[in-house]
Amino acid sequence: MPCKAYRPEDDFNAIHLSPQCADEGDGRLWCEDDQGPCDDCGQPSVKFIRADLVEKAIAGLRSALTTAQKALTPLAEAAESLDVNHLDSYDLWEAPAAMSITAGNLRQTVTALAEVNLALDAAPTKSLTPDAPC
Repeated sequence: MPCKAYRPEDDFNAIHLSPQCADEGDGRLWCEDDQGPCDDCGQPSVKFIRADLVEKAIAGLRSALTTAQKALTPLAEAAESLDVNHLDSYDLWEAPAAMSITAGNLRQTVTALAEVNLALDAAPTKSLTPDAPC
């Protein structure tokens, strides 16, 4: 029988390793679903996420951050041209520094920051806890 070609999408997106305290000498158990923390000590399971999914999420975050940096550039340049007499609470709309900021700059900034938030929401998460026996 011929071997089926490997495809990452055939694998689980993530797997969970039972808490360290659950090892009774024959190793910790792997599971597709998180079985929750240990009933005795509360130590969580460890979540392992497929590397290709993590790399995709990181690429999405990098792209969103690059877009946000580009959108924030006009605001940063305007801020650099302020003098010490402009306090943070001052209205800047008539200051020369603010004259170069357009409505489009502000809209791009809002959109870019929203894209960063979406990329962050889509990124796999990981929490680290110290090893603690029951």
